Formats: sequence, structure tokens, C-alpha cells
Amino acid sequence: PPSPLTSYTTYTDISVSQATSPDQFSVQPLSSKQLYHSLSMQMNNLYTTSIPHTVPDENLILGAIVAAAYQGSWYRAEVTKCLRSHFLVCLRLVDTGKMILCTSRQDIQPLWSMFGELPVQAVSARLAGVRPDSGSFWWPVETDWFRETVLG
Repeated sequence: PPSPLTSYTTYTDISVSQATSPDQFSVQPLSSKQLYHSLSMQMNNLYTTSIPHTVPDENLILGAIVAAAYQGSWYRAEVTKCLRSHFLVCLRLVDTGKMILCTSRQDIQPLWSMFGELPVQAVSARLAGVRPDSGSFWWPVETDWFRETVLG
């Protein structure tokens, strides 16, 4: 029988922001691209010019939302793992879906409330019904081809 969702189909323009494989990638809505660009500019301006504030260790817990520096820019991020003894913090950039590892306290700051107004932009996605030829895992040539195809 047809899916009950097919009678409510609406289309949204998206772009792929991060890709690991056909069953693990992230998309962003194009409709809020300008708002996200503005948020990024404001975050970069504030976090690069203001006095840094560190996030206390007790606040670096699973699910905590912070501001994180990555490759010269600031992003909204969610803590996914934290090893306090060596200060290793695994973060998911909530607007791109990219996973990063942070090793410097200066690269994680509290997220100012004004940067929490725009909804999270990255949505996890997968291609329905697509499976690896090998059965259980994707070969590097397959994931490389997929990334190149969807990210350009």
C-alpha cells in the first residue's frame, strides 16, 4: 500500500552541507540561507572581538549547546562527547551537521542567547532503499564518489 505520507507531500529546496555516505549526510533548507549567513557574520564579529569566556567543565555535558571555533569561524555546536581529563570535546556543528574535535578551551564559548533564535539548520538524512554492494559497509571509492557528487 502507498505510504500515508505521500498524500501530504510538500517540497523544500535544500542543499547538502555534509556527506559521509549515502546513508549518512546532512541537508540545510535554502529558504533560510540568508538568515544563516547573517547569523554567521554576527557570531564571527562578536566572538572574535569580545573578551573570551570559557565554558565551565561541569557545563560541557552531552547535549549542551555552545559556540565553537572551527577553521577560523564560529559556529553553533552541540556537545556529543567530552573527555575532561585531556580536554577533548566532540561537537556536532548544528547548522552544517559536521562533527569536529575540539582540544582548546579558547575554542569553546557560551552561546549568547541572541544566537539561539534561528532554528537548527542541519537535518540528518539518508537515501531510502540504498544499500552498499558489499552488504554491510561502503567502500571508500563509493563514499568518495557520493561526496564528490553531492558536494561538488
